[in-house]
Amino acid sequence: MRLSEILALLTLLLSTSAGVWAVVAADSTGETSDLVGSRVNIQLRSGKTLSGVLVEEATRGALAGTVTKLRISDPETGNKSLLGASAIKQIMTGEGKSCLIYDALCKALVSPDPEKLAAIRKAAESAAAKPPAEVPADGAAEKPAAGVRQPPTRSPKKRAGKEEPKDPAAAAAEEAARRKEAEQKRVEYYKKTGVWLWPELTAEQQKEELAKRKEFIRQVCERSSMLALRLYETQYFLFLSDLPPPQAAMYVPYLDAMYKELCIGFGIKSGTNIWLGKAVVMAFSRKDVFQEFELVFYHHPAGGAAGLAHLDDSGVVVISCHCNMDAPQVGTVIVHETAHGFVHRYRSSQRLPMWLNEGAAEWVAARVNRGDTSVQRKQADGILTMRQARSLGGNFFASDDRFAVWQYGAASSMTDFLIRSNPKAYREMIEGIKSGKKWEEALKSAYGVTPPELAARFGMAIGAPGLTP
Repeated sequence: MRLSEILALLTLLLSTSAGVWAVVAADSTGETSDLVGSRVNIQLRSGKTLSGVLVEEATRGALAGTVTKLRISDPETGNKSLLGASAIKQIMTGEGKSCLIYDALCKALVSPDPEKLAAIRKAAESAAAKPPAEVPADGAAEKPAAGVRQPPTRSPKKRAGKEEPKDPAAAAAEEAARRKEAEQKRVEYYKKTGVWLWPELTAEQQKEELAKRKEFIRQVCERSSMLALRLYETQYFLFLSDLPPPQAAMYVPYLDAMYKELCIGFGIKSGTNIWLGKAVVMAFSRKDVFQEFELVFYHHPAGGAAGLAHLDDSGVVVISCHCNMDAPQVGTVIVHETAHGFVHRYRSSQRLPMWLNEGAAEWVAARVNRGDTSVQRKQADGILTMRQARSLGGNFFASDDRFAVWQYGAASSMTDFLIRSNPKAYREMIEGIKSGKKWEEALKSAYGVTPPELAARFGMAIGAPGLTP
């Protein structure tokens, strides 16, 4: 036994004796097992770094050499938390050496060593290309024993204008074949474009995902400051709030209206559930409890944000906001942030540029929440600024981080302009981006214009001729 393995074993024994549950994610190198019991620095994808935290648990992924979750604690404060791999950018030793990084293909933490990373990615591609095992449905006939003759399967016959129902076993086999073909196409599409389209889930898989979302909610509700949270469940949403029931119930219909509006806008068939289980939306009555939630569950200092959208690479969507503002504006924030989640779950996790993403969120919030005029006010300010400056701000198409307030108005006004001009082209553009095209290419393909040409046409429509990006 190598020294690293001995140290990992000792760490596990010591941790267990101290009452700490530790699952060691060991691989052939021993690198991941060495994490347990170590003090590390964790750089989160949000930009924050957790310094000198103790790794108490590292959960092994399906592929050797991968880690999907970490349970950590802060020795200074004693606070414990569970981090999913997708929340982490990299893990470093106290000396600053990178020991694990997040890999989007594997959806897990892996070694940064090029050779090991290549081997793990190859294994991930092989696993994705392997056809899923077909499990016969309940009641499906087993394989007949040798020498036993089975009656021939009869083809469905039409009787009095109706088709006889299919044999359950045949229907299950047909469905399994259809899903197998869909998964093979998804793998082929990834090999061609580098884009993983979201997989189609079975009813059973959706049920399992919904159970996971409700378990997360249970963990949230265990905190003393969040005991008053009440769950309101709709067809597509799990809405959690500590607002008085009449007030909380006022916001729930906004979510369903937003969902319907975006399904129409993106050409999604009515009744389709795009979420993993359901989307979780939390509205806290107090700003300090909202900020506590962000720190405890996402290690994210909310600062002055009114709401945030947490969009996991695995497809999980969690929205949080506080209600320390005018009641109509709360509805706008809820719809705006949840719209980001909808866009994230449309076709793939490919990101839209900020001007399109924020524009869509503001546009649908204004359509759903007629009682709030904050979006219209931003649009009016944006149009006035554009008319005066003859510019979208210089960074409008390039920004991926921050807009001035009036630019949110410009983004939603431009979204409205694009949809009114040609709703079919708008869907085509969004689908192109989510399918792997660069947004400039998708814009040109759908509308036949470049970004500067779009700015000029938009400028003419709002009374700002000569408008530049």
